[in-house]
Amino acid sequence: MEELKSKIRIANEEKSKLMTAFTSMNEGVLITNEQDLIEFISPVLSNMLAIQYGDVNGKTLMESFRSVDLQKAFLEFKETRVNVSREITMGTVEPIILSVSISTVHGHPDEEKTMIVFHDVTRLKKLEQIRVDFVANVTHEIKTPLTAIIGYLDTIKDGAINNIEETKRFIDIILKHAERLNRLVEDLLTISNIEMKETKLNFESVSLHAALTNVISLVEAKAKLKNITIQNDVRENIDQIKADKDKLTQIFVNVLDNAVKFTPESGNVVIKTDEAGAYTVVSISDTGIGVPKDEIQRLGERFYRVDRSRSRDLGGTGLGLSIVKHLMIAHGGRMEIESQLGRGTKVSLFFPIVKG
Repeated sequence: MEELKSKIRIANEEKSKLMTAFTSMNEGVLITNEQDLIEFISPVLSNMLAIQYGDVNGKTLMESFRSVDLQKAFLEFKETRVNVSREITMGTVEPIILSVSISTVHGHPDEEKTMIVFHDVTRLKKLEQIRVDFVANVTHEIKTPLTAIIGYLDTIKDGAINNIEETKRFIDIILKHAERLNRLVEDLLTISNIEMKETKLNFESVSLHAALTNVISLVEAKAKLKNITIQNDVRENIDQIKADKDKLTQIFVNVLDNAVKFTPESGNVVIKTDEAGAYTVVSISDTGIGVPKDEIQRLGERFYRVDRSRSRDLGGTGLGLSIVKHLMIAHGGRMEIESQLGRGTKVSLFFPIVKG
C-alpha cells in the first residue's frame, strides 16, 4: 500500500514538473489521449487561440479548430508514428500562422498520448514578406533609372556623339536619372538609419517660424515655376519646440516639396500652427490633386505612391513621407494626413509641447 502511494506521489510530482515546464514554454502545447481527445492545453496556446475557439478540452482537433490542414497532419502522424512538422494557418477572424510539430509523449507505455507544439510565426512571416516587398521595390526603383542611363550611353556610343546638340540633351537626361538614383540611395540610408536607431538626434530649442521661413526659401524657386503661392501664417513669437534642427528641416522640406510637386499651376500652399492638447501642430495644406480616401492610410509606407508613373516623372523616390513619419516618431510626435481627391491635402505634424 505504501509502495503504491509512493508511486502515485512520484507520478503526481512528475506530472506537476511536466505541467510547469509546458506552462513556462513560449510555444503552445496541446496533448491528446488515446481516444484523440484533447486533455491538456497550455496557457500560451490557450491565449493564442481561445478568443477564436473557446474551451477545447475534451474535444477532438477537428471539433476544436475546424482545420483540415491540422487534421491531415495529425492523421499522418497517427498512421506513420513519425514526427510531423507543418506550417498551418488557423483562425478566420484574425488568422495566425503556426509552425506545428506533432510527436509521441514518451513515458506512458499503457496509454498512447500525442503532443502537438504550436509556435506562432505570424510576425516572422509578415516581416519576411515586408523584406521581400522591400527588395522587389528597391530593385525596381534602381533598375528604372539605370536602364535609361545605359540606353542613352549606348546611343551616344553608337554615333550620337557626333551630334553635339543631341549628345548634350542625352547627357542632361543621364544626369537627371543619376541624380534620382543618388536621391534614392540617400533616402534609403536615411530611413535605414532611423529604423536601426542609428540616427542621433541633437535636440535644442528651435523657432518654428525661423525653421519654416528657411525651408520656404529652399522650395520657393520650384513653386514660382508653377506660379504657386506659399503662405506662411506661423507667428514669429510662437513657442519654440525641442527638435533636431537638421532633421526638422528635412521633415518640412519633404512635406512642402510634396505639396508643391502635386499642386497644379497657380495653386496655393498654406502653413499654419495650432495647439492640440500636449502638442504644437504644424499643418501644411495644398490645393493639389488630393488622394482617394481608401489610399490615405497607406501614405507613409515605404515606396507607396498613389500614382506611380506621375510620382516618378516628378522625381520622387517614394520614401519622402515614410521618412517624415519615422522622424516625427523619433521626435515623440506623429504625422496625420487628411485629403480629398481633386481638392487637396493637409499634412499635420504634431510636436510635443515642452514645459519650462
